[in-house]
Amino acid sequence: MDDPTWEAHKLELQQLYLQQNRSLSQVIHHMASTYDFRRSKAQYENRLYQWGWQKYQRLTPSDGNFIGRRTHKRRKVFNKASEVYIDREEYAPRKLKKALCAKAMWLIRPGAGWAISSFPGYARKNPRLHPSIRGNAPYLERIPPVAALHKPSATGASRGSFIGKRVTSHLTSIVPWRRLSHPPVRTSTSRTAAALTILMPEEYEDHHQALAERFSEGRQSALDSLAVDMFLLSNNLVSHEAKGKTFASMEIHDARVVDLLRASGWDSVAQIRILLSTQEPTAGAIAEQAFASALRILDRDIVKMMLEAGVDPNVPIDTVASGPQTPLQYLASIGTQDHPALDLIELLLSYRADIDLSVGEISPLEHAVEQDHTKVIEFLVGRGPRITPSCLAAAAGKVADADLFSTFLGPATDMDVRSGWPLSEAVRSGRIHIASLLLSNGADVNALVGINFDGSWGLTTAIGVAVEANGVEMLKFLLDACSDINPELDGLRYISPLALAVDREKTEPLIIDLLLLAGINVHVADCCGEMTLVERALESNDIAACEVLIQHGARIEKPLSEGTQYTSALGSAIKSGAAEICAMLIRMGARLNDAYTEPPGTVLGAAIEKGDVHLIRTLVNAGAVALTDRLQTIGNIDTAMYLQQLGILEGILRVSGTRILVAAISAGNNALVHWLLYQNASIDFLQTHTAASSNHGNETTPLQAAISSGRLSFVHAILDTRVQVTDRDLTTAVHTSGVGCTDDLWQLMLKHLRGKAPTTIAAGIMGRKPELVQLLLKGGADPTGKPLEILDYWKRDGCNDIPLGAPRSVLELLPRWGNQSLLECLLQSYDGDPTAVSRALTLSIILNRSDFAECLMNANIDVNHEIIICHFEGEDDGAGDAPMLVHNEVFTPLQPAAKYQQLPIAKKLLEHPEIDLNYLGDGLRRRTALQHAVDKANMDLVNLLLRDHDADVNIGPASNGGATALQLAAIRGYLGIARRLVDLHAEVDAPPAEFNGRSALEGAAENGRIDILQMLLDAGASVTGVIGERQYRRAVYLAKQNGHYAAARLLRQFKERME
Repeated sequence: MDDPTWEAHKLELQQLYLQQNRSLSQVIHHMASTYDFRRSKAQYENRLYQWGWQKYQRLTPSDGNFIGRRTHKRRKVFNKASEVYIDREEYAPRKLKKALCAKAMWLIRPGAGWAISSFPGYARKNPRLHPSIRGNAPYLERIPPVAALHKPSATGASRGSFIGKRVTSHLTSIVPWRRLSHPPVRTSTSRTAAALTILMPEEYEDHHQALAERFSEGRQSALDSLAVDMFLLSNNLVSHEAKGKTFASMEIHDARVVDLLRASGWDSVAQIRILLSTQEPTAGAIAEQAFASALRILDRDIVKMMLEAGVDPNVPIDTVASGPQTPLQYLASIGTQDHPALDLIELLLSYRADIDLSVGEISPLEHAVEQDHTKVIEFLVGRGPRITPSCLAAAAGKVADADLFSTFLGPATDMDVRSGWPLSEAVRSGRIHIASLLLSNGADVNALVGINFDGSWGLTTAIGVAVEANGVEMLKFLLDACSDINPELDGLRYISPLALAVDREKTEPLIIDLLLLAGINVHVADCCGEMTLVERALESNDIAACEVLIQHGARIEKPLSEGTQYTSALGSAIKSGAAEICAMLIRMGARLNDAYTEPPGTVLGAAIEKGDVHLIRTLVNAGAVALTDRLQTIGNIDTAMYLQQLGILEGILRVSGTRILVAAISAGNNALVHWLLYQNASIDFLQTHTAASSNHGNETTPLQAAISSGRLSFVHAILDTRVQVTDRDLTTAVHTSGVGCTDDLWQLMLKHLRGKAPTTIAAGIMGRKPELVQLLLKGGADPTGKPLEILDYWKRDGCNDIPLGAPRSVLELLPRWGNQSLLECLLQSYDGDPTAVSRALTLSIILNRSDFAECLMNANIDVNHEIIICHFEGEDDGAGDAPMLVHNEVFTPLQPAAKYQQLPIAKKLLEHPEIDLNYLGDGLRRRTALQHAVDKANMDLVNLLLRDHDADVNIGPASNGGATALQLAAIRGYLGIARRLVDLHAEVDAPPAEFNGRSALEGAAENGRIDILQMLLDAGASVTGVIGERQYRRAVYLAKQNGHYAAARLLRQFKERME
C-alpha cells in the first residue's frame, strides 16, 4: 500500500538529497530527528528509485563508449567541446577522462547516425564561447591583500560544494542569460567559465576554466570564493531578479555581503581602517558596498564599526523603491512606529551626518513625515533641520498632533509657498486645528492651489479644496476666517468652489447654501468649464440645486457668442426627466433650435430619445423643429408612431434609421424592431445606409446587433433585405462564437460579404478557432489586408508580456494564437507580400516561436523590414482607464534574434544576401544586433557577429536611450567584452546618446564599475580638453550621486596625475 506521507515530505527530501547533496544516511537521520519520519534505508532507496532520484552512478565501459563517440564526433565535425551531465549533475572533466578508455574516445564508425541513444540520465551541452582576456588587469594589481587580513579555515567537502554552488549561482545570475536553455542542473562549468570571463580578468591562461571546474566540483579554496565575491562586490555587480531589484533580492544580497565581510576577517574597526587606508578604489568600493548593506539590514554593530573606521555617513546608498538616498533619508523612510532604525539615525547624527542633505527633493524629515513615523519626526525636528515647503505641506496633511506640528513653524516659514500647499493639505485631511495654526501664522485662505477640473488643470483656493473633500465643518471654519470669498484672479484659470460643489454628485446640500450665503460670485462659477452651473446640477440629477442656482441668477444657457456648446440646461433637464425644470426653462425663453455637440444634438432630439410624447408636443408647439444626424434612438413605439403622425419619421429614418434599429435590437425592444423593419420595406433605409458605410466605420450595424444578441430571426430578416455583409459583421459572428449559426447561415453571410475579411480571420485566430477559420477560407473569405483594431489593444488576450501594436496582417497574430498548419495555409495568400511575412517573422522571434520562424524564413521575406512593439505602463482597471503608452520599440528580424538570444535564427538571417548587419534605425532605445548581443552578454552571438561577420563596433547610439557596444559593456560591468571591443578599436570616447545617454566612462562611473573605469582610462579615455573635461565632470557627478565615491576618487586621482 502506498504511504501518502512520502509525498508530504517530498519537497524537503528533494532539498536535502539533491540540492544540498547530503548522503542518504544524513537524510534519514535528519528526517527522523526533525519530523519523526522514520523509514528504513530500503524504503528510502525504493522511494527514491520511484521518483527517479539517482546519484553517484559510475560509468560502465559501454557508457564510456557511447559518450566517447558522441563527444568526439561533436569535436571533429562541429569543433565544439561538450559537457556531460548524468542525473542532472555535471560529470567533472577529470572524472570523465578517467572513465573513458582510450579506445572509446576513437570509436567512431563511418556513416554513424546522429540519434542519441537512451542512456539514462545523459545530457550534452555546448560550453559557451568566451574571449581570452588576460594581461595587466587593474583588479589583480589593486585588490587588497585579503590573505594577510584573514586566513580562512579549511572546509569539508559538502561545505565546499555548497559554497561553490552558491558562488556560481550568484555569478551566472548576474549575466542576463534569461532566454537561453539551461540544463536541469545546479551548476555548469561552461556557463561559470563564460561568466567569469565576461566579468573578470584572468590571472593566467585558462584560469577561468580551471576556477570554474573547481567551483563545479566543490574543490575551490576559500580564497577562490572570496576573490570572486570581492571582485563582484567592488564592481557593484549585484544579482537581482529577472525584472530588476526587489526587496527580497536586495535582502539576500545584503545578507551575503555582511556574511562575506565577516568571512573575510574584515569585521573589526582596525581591519576596516586597514582596508580604507590603502586609498585604493577597490578597497573603497568594497567598504561602500558593505556599509550600504549593513545599513539596509539595520546591522548596528557593523554600521558603527565602519563609521568609527572613517566611512562617510553621508555617502548615498542604493534602495529598491527610491534609487540612491542618503543614509538618513533611507532610515527615515522605513520601519513602523516602533522604529527599528531610530537608533541608527541617532548613531549617524553622532558621527556628523548632515540632517539636511538629500538626494532629490525629499529631505530625511519629510520622509519620516510621509511614513508617519512620530518618534523619528520628534527626534529629527528636535535637531533643528531646515523645514522645506514640501516638508511643511506633508506635515500639515500627516501630523495630527498640534504641539508636534507647531515645531515645524518658525518666523522664517513661508506659509503660502508653492501655491498654498500646507493649508490645502491640512484642509484635505480635515484637520481644523492644524489649519488654524497655519492661518494664525499667516497662511492665506485665498492662496491658489492646483486642481484638475473638466480634464484640464486649473487653480482654486483652500475653500475649493474643502468643497472637494466634502468637509462641511472645515468649510464653515474657512468661511469664518475668510474676509473675501472671491479672490483676485489675474487672468489665471480659476475654478470656483461653487462650480466644484455643483460638479460633485454627492455634495452635501448645505455646502452650496453656505457658499451662496457667503456671497460667492455666481457669474464667475458659471463660466468655469464647458457647462453652466445649471447644466452641471442637471448632469448630477440635482433638481433642488438647479432651482436654487436659478434663483440666485445662474444662467440657463450660454450666449450664442461663445459658439457651439456641448449641451444646454434644457437638454440636460430633458435627459434627467425634470419636467418642472423643463417647463420653467421653456417659459423663461430657453432657445429651442440650437445645435450641440453632445448627441442627439438638439432638445427635440433629446425628447425623442426620452420617449416623452407630451414633451415632444410641448416643444413642437413652442417652435422646436431642429434635428441632427446624431439621433441615437427612438424611446418607444408610441413615440415612433407620433413622429409618423407629425410627418417627420421618414426623414429621421433615412438619416439615422440603422442607428435607431441597432439601439432597438440591443435594448430588446422587439415591438419597435418589427415596426422599423416593416417601415424599411417602403423606405429602404438599411440599403441606403449600408451602401454609404464601409468596413472602417466604428458604428455597430443592425446585423452585428442581431448577431450579438443571439436573435437569429432578426439576422435572417436583415439578410432578406439584401444588405451587404461587412468584415465587421462577420467578425462579430466569430467573437460571439457564431451563436446558433449553422454552416448554411455562415455560407449565406459569406455570399453577401463585400470586400476582404482580414478582421474576421484575425478574430478566428485570436479566438483559437482554427476549424472556423478554415471554413471561412474555404467559403471565399480573403484574409489579406490590415485587420481593424477591434479590441482596445491587441495585447489584451494573453499577450501582456509582449504588447503588440495594431497588426498589418493576420500573419502577425499566428505566433501567439495560431498553429503550424494554419500558418502554412495562410502563407499561400501572402506569397507576394514579403513585408507581411517579415513582420510575422519578427514577432515569431520575439515570442520564441522558433518553429514559426523556421517556416517563415523559408518564405519570401524583406529581411530589413521594421516592426513596432508598443510598451505600456499600468493595466486596464476596468473603469475605462487604459494603460498609458510609454514608448515604442522598433525591430528588424535580426535585432530581436540578438536581443532574445536566438542564435540559430540569427545565424540563418546573417546568411541572407540583403541583410543589413549594422542597421540601427530611428527611434527610442534602438540597438544594432551587436549592441543587443553585448547588452545580453551572449558571447556566442558576440563572436558570431564580430569574428564571422565583421560587425562594426563603432556604430553610434540611438538618439534617445541608445548606447554603443562599448558603452553598454561599461554600463553592465562586462569587463571581458569591453576589453575585446577596445582591442577591436572601439572608440572609448564615443559621444553618448543625445538624450538619456552615457559615454562609456560615465556609464562605468555611474554604476560603480571600478575595473572598467581603470581599463577605459588606460585605453585612453579622455578627462582633459573640452570633451574630456565635460565627460570627467559628468562621470564624477554620476558616481557620487549614486554613492560610488570610490569611483569618483579613482577618476579624480587619475586626472591629477594627468595634470
